Amino acid sequence: MTQPFQFPNGQLAYSAEDLLKLCQQFPDDGVNYLVREDLEKWLAYIGQEDIARCAANARQTPLEDRQKLEEFLTKCHALSSPESRDLTEKAIEPTPVAVETPVVEAKPEPIPVVVETPVVETNPVKQQAENIQSSNSSNSTEAKPSFFRAIARLIVNILYRNKG
Repeated sequence: MTQPFQFPNGQLAYSAEDLLKLCQQFPDDGVNYLVREDLEKWLAYIGQEDIARCAANARQTPLEDRQKLEEFLTKCHALSSPESRDLTEKAIEPTPVAVETPVVEAKPEPIPVVVETPVVETNPVKQQAENIQSSNSSNSTEAKPSFFRAIARLIVNILYRNKG
């Protein structure tokens, strides 16, 4: 069994409707309970979550405390009135809707293939030095003519040219 909400004068509220009536009869006490969050805690305790949310929303509004209580009471009366209950129940009832969803065949997407090519560093000075070095090493295996031989060949060529 749930504990009733007690006002300082001894009045007890056993339901949300009782609590709203007592807040209207004793607004100073109602303002005090609203600001201290007592109303929303008790309403949540008895399972009246929607009215507890109204109390929390009213408490958090940037109004004077008395206006907060008035806003809370106005919203709660709108929630608890028979007309609003009928509208709320109708709004909550799901309306069956026939919806045809087209069947779409999923085509597999091609997977991109990433090919990494190695980066070859080209340094022209380094490459030229390597070429010279390799040409020197290949020439060193061949027999190089001596200085005197080269001069002798040159002289022979010059002499034979002049004769003919």
